[in-house]
Amino acid sequence: MDNALGPGNLDSIASLPVPRDLLNKLRGHLETLLPLTPEPPEVLARLGRYVEAARSPTSLLAFFDRDVTSLESLLKLLGAGDRLADRLIADPESFDLALVSGGAPAPREVLIDEMVAEMEALARCGGDLSALAALIRAVVGRERLRIAYAEFVAGAPPQQVVSELTVLAEAVIESALHFSSARMATRYGVPRTPDGSPGRVAVIGLGRLGSGELSYGCPLELMFLCDLCGPSDGPENLPGDEYFAALVRDVVAIVAAHSGPGPEQAAGTGLAFAVEGPLFDVSLAKRPLGEAGPPACTVTEAERHYQSVGRTWERLLHTHSRVVAGNRELGEQFLRRIEPWVYRRFGESADREGIQTLAGKLSRHIVAAADPNPAVPEPVDGESSKRAPQAGPFGQDRASIEVRLVAGGLNDIESVVSLLRVIYGIESTPVRSLGTLEAIEGLLTAGHISASDAASLQEAFAWLTRCEHAQEVDSGTGNSDRTVAWNLGYRDGAGQSDVAAFHAALAASLRSVRPVIAALLERSGVLATDTPIETELLLDPEPDQDLAARVLRAHGMADPVTAMVDLQRLAAEPVPYLSGRKCRHHLAAIAPTLLAEISRSPAPAATLRTLAEVSDSLGGKATLWELMGTSPAAMSLLVRLCACSPYLAGILVRNPGMIDELIDSLLLDRLPSAAWLEASSTELCRGASDIRAVMQGFKNGAHLQIGVRDLLGKESLEATHASLACTAESILRRTSEAVTRELSEQYGDPVTEDGAPVELVILAVGKLGAREPNYHSDLQLCFLYTADCQTRRRVGGHRTTTTTAKFFGEVARRTIEVLHDRTGGTRLFELGMPLGLQGPAPERGPAVSVETFAAHFRHGKATLTERLSICKARAISGRSETRRAIDAQVRGLLASGEWYKGIAQQVLDLRLAMEDSAANDNLKRAEGGTVDVELATQTLQLCHAARHPDILVPGTIEALGRIADAGLVERDLADGLRDNYRALREVESKLRLLDTPARHEIPSDSDSLKRLAFLLNLPDADQIVATCREVRAANRELFLTVIRKLSE
Repeated sequence: MDNALGPGNLDSIASLPVPRDLLNKLRGHLETLLPLTPEPPEVLARLGRYVEAARSPTSLLAFFDRDVTSLESLLKLLGAGDRLADRLIADPESFDLALVSGGAPAPREVLIDEMVAEMEALARCGGDLSALAALIRAVVGRERLRIAYAEFVAGAPPQQVVSELTVLAEAVIESALHFSSARMATRYGVPRTPDGSPGRVAVIGLGRLGSGELSYGCPLELMFLCDLCGPSDGPENLPGDEYFAALVRDVVAIVAAHSGPGPEQAAGTGLAFAVEGPLFDVSLAKRPLGEAGPPACTVTEAERHYQSVGRTWERLLHTHSRVVAGNRELGEQFLRRIEPWVYRRFGESADREGIQTLAGKLSRHIVAAADPNPAVPEPVDGESSKRAPQAGPFGQDRASIEVRLVAGGLNDIESVVSLLRVIYGIESTPVRSLGTLEAIEGLLTAGHISASDAASLQEAFAWLTRCEHAQEVDSGTGNSDRTVAWNLGYRDGAGQSDVAAFHAALAASLRSVRPVIAALLERSGVLATDTPIETELLLDPEPDQDLAARVLRAHGMADPVTAMVDLQRLAAEPVPYLSGRKCRHHLAAIAPTLLAEISRSPAPAATLRTLAEVSDSLGGKATLWELMGTSPAAMSLLVRLCACSPYLAGILVRNPGMIDELIDSLLLDRLPSAAWLEASSTELCRGASDIRAVMQGFKNGAHLQIGVRDLLGKESLEATHASLACTAESILRRTSEAVTRELSEQYGDPVTEDGAPVELVILAVGKLGAREPNYHSDLQLCFLYTADCQTRRRVGGHRTTTTTAKFFGEVARRTIEVLHDRTGGTRLFELGMPLGLQGPAPERGPAVSVETFAAHFRHGKATLTERLSICKARAISGRSETRRAIDAQVRGLLASGEWYKGIAQQVLDLRLAMEDSAANDNLKRAEGGTVDVELATQTLQLCHAARHPDILVPGTIEALGRIADAGLVERDLADGLRDNYRALREVESKLRLLDTPARHEIPSDSDSLKRLAFLLNLPDADQIVATCREVRAANRELFLTVIRKLSE
């Protein structure tokens, strides 16, 4: 102590204009307090710098004389570490704020409000971006000092400290996002989603930010999500993706808050900060596709990345990811959508091997701790330390041990907990907690670890976290270990910092936790079972033929020799560079269950043959068999598909990559929504040169997902039809948009004289208009455009312009060509034009103006068939307000149309004519088929449209409900028609999955009937024919009743 207060040691303070008596009183206080610090000379020197930096040194010394406790607190902070001391000296008034707060936590919203208010005030005063950086540094510096005060003076526990540091980081991110969004909106406006809503942004915290366990120097690992948007709507336009990319760069630059001499431009953001080093080390490296990916991606893009190419370390990463800023609804939507992937049952070989690799790496690291000079470990779950690794305390020549990287340290504890989250989180939701300590508690609650193991991990994690904090507030040079030991409470008999005791305690903590981690890794494995005979058949290179015949006959194979050939096909890997041995062993592991599942199908041998064809087309069978081994549901789905859906099996055979959509449909456990289909089709078409091929792939994928739900009986008939309709609508919109863009390059933009855009409106009628198509329904369409005028030449574009009649006629023609193109062997859709309208002479085309369309019906030119058709009309392209206007106009045309009793008889004549070419068991056009229900509904709509416009909805089932609600027919009659319609359409839907040659006819062969019964979950195939005939007979009676009443 004599050295600390020897001659000259208070010179820096004494040189200031302070009263001598206050200086002497300070000396007296320091004689008592300095021995309570780790390095008195250094602390005294720091105190001198602090007093020099104070606004009024005299007032400060007077304050210390009145409140010695505050001086003691200041010395503790100055002694905690040179980094913390430097921060304190740079902003002396921050100590006053820490004293006033007493180290109490600051609410997140209060921090955000204060930072946003200060940023906005700075912007109003014309402050530049260097001032903004200084502001952020000042606010964060004060808050970090307050938290350090709570930890090193008030004794706050580590969990409170990491929570407050996390809240501080979140507040900075949220404030930066708010400021940047407002700044971008002033210049560019905001990008809009397809429905016109403002684009949203969400920030996902990864790593320790996600788990809520930030330390003082921890990097911020972020991932930005955004909506799929078009261009911004401000004075300057930016494409949606460029807008969000610029916004992300803006936010990152603000959060990093570089300051000091020398400007550095944040590319593309307009933000220029000078370089002093970042306030926060912000990393976007772990976003989807890493540095190669966009700065911000949509939820669909992110989900597709993880579902298709996501790796095991990314699954571990998202066991503790969460929304930390921005739109919480968007962020939570993303987290909900990837949770089944993070904790999925369907582990591919890459997943399993990935987990094994990570667990093995961690195990090797723990074992290597016995080495007297252990190497710095590789990060296990993608976590990395930004601090340069130093030598250790076990006889090495460094000042401080890295408690995060050492074997048994913080990284190892976090890594083993993340591994156990993924392994056990599939079944045990308690282990999915974000925080490490909470996840350990969840593992204990779920019975996956013992109480003693949990206690060891929790105690070590909390203590090592405290060590890390003590290290981070110090630079790690000089007598760093003395400072850390002192801050952690290690003193020797003379009251000095006991570095040896600290090292001993650290070594003991690491030694105690290492065997726990090793044991947990060991116990997470699987147990072996006895080998079934089916497995031996596949593993045996020369299986006994009699044994094989008995086993296969037991599984329903009438021809065991052929069945054995097909079984061996399943075990053969057709891709030369893939492991055939792995394929066989994975298949052998699931053989008993797989054959038992196949035996329950209507025709086991045919099912096995189809499964062989599907697997041959896929290649990489080992992955498929491994997947089926981990998921009975996936196995059941694929067997059911091969047993009774040639249509879906054909999609898989022709498009091997569609196996992902097959599994996705099971993983996501829902039909693809209209929004997802719209967004997905839009993204697929971005930059596409062959729109037809892209849309064919999109249709196959959507039909596969929809068909799987239909196959499993998971969805209602209406939901299935609606999803099929949304798929067709998305394809029509994307195709017509692509054609319109191409023609606009040639002829200019279709706009009116006042600059309003002229729109193409596709009017869907028939099954598509009613949202009732099946997998192979023809699309009945009418192409309309909203105004007759001349296209407007683009600046620098072709000089040729044309009329909108010719322009949209060509759009319609080329759209039809794309949809009818048979490249690849099949058309996208069969199209029909039931209204027969054509554009004006001399070049008549398939598109007409809205006015021409309306005049056709208004002036009595429309036939009865055309009037019936528009009962199911619905606009499916154009802006939403345009669609609503067209739909309202169609309803008006129907309401103003002529009705007389003779129309009912004309409908009956029309219906009877349709039956002439129909087979006896045709579910659609034969007597009592679905056409009876549709015509009865449409005729009722024509009759009552004028007085009851509410019944004018395109869907048959919904229309019948409204007709009954209006009292226009008896409820029993409407319910009968509706139930019968559902029954026949359900059979028709399953016939499409069977891909029978006659789309609407009950098959006559027994095998097809059995498969149809299997799909309908009926025990007796003959029951289908009898039931359908009964339903059709009832339909005809109800149809004639409607016609009779309308004729009276």
